[in-house]
Amino acid sequence: MARFPSFIETHFSTKVEYEQWIEDENQALALAGYGKFVQRQAAEQLPATDGESLARTAGKPVFVERGLYWGDEASVRCLDAWREAYDIKCVMNTASNAVEVAESDRLPGILYCEEPMLDGPVCNDPQTRASAIASLRRAIDFIDEQRTAGRNVLVNCQAGLNRSGATLLGHLLRRRGASTPEEATVIVHELRERKPAGLANPDLLECAMEVVGLPPFGPDAEWALFPQRAARRQRVEAARAARVAETTKEEEVESHEGDDMAEDDPFSMMSPVPLGIREV
Repeated sequence: MARFPSFIETHFSTKVEYEQWIEDENQALALAGYGKFVQRQAAEQLPATDGESLARTAGKPVFVERGLYWGDEASVRCLDAWREAYDIKCVMNTASNAVEVAESDRLPGILYCEEPMLDGPVCNDPQTRASAIASLRRAIDFIDEQRTAGRNVLVNCQAGLNRSGATLLGHLLRRRGASTPEEATVIVHELRERKPAGLANPDLLECAMEVVGLPPFGPDAEWALFPQRAARRQRVEAARAARVAETTKEEEVESHEGDDMAEDDPFSMMSPVPLGIREV
């Protein structure tokens, strides 16, 4: 049976409805032209000769904390421009199904780890959910191992938002010993200070929580994690409730109109003549 993230599972009765909501929200929250920008910059393969121009155009990694950086596809394609500046020794590519780095394109001295994560409603199907959790666990283990060894790590996906963001969340939860959903919420907001559009996939957030052994976010967490979505849902539910109330009122009015007609009918008050009795 399809399973939805814990804090929204009560709002959708079908998988189709949930997936449509995800699609609408992704369109509403997506940065205008961001995906095309990343693909264009990665395709152009800009030469790593001018660090300042590259910093403005080709996926400059975002600092998360000492030894940990957050990037996108362009960050990996132009890694030669950044590895010396940030002393990057390892790359955790969480979207190898979308960001393929050929052996010939890999830089010497850089350790690459790849996971083909999906960015979507991965909690609908048990097998897809299990695969996402397994990929997240391997990615988080890799980052833990490399940082423990003193190596700086770049974590990327295609757009540098959800898959990489969920991986960073899981790593920081484990590294800091977080034990409650409230602590996880603090880290989510901390990461969003680096990238405001990041960690927008509730399914991946829940999977990251499960990897590190934390309970899922509660029913009220949507206001803390996705205030725009929560506000929009509240407006939708209010409009739905208003429509239901209006329909109920119309039905009551029609029912009362029928009663009034019956009261106005003089023959409706006359008792029928009993069968078997004939008037003389």
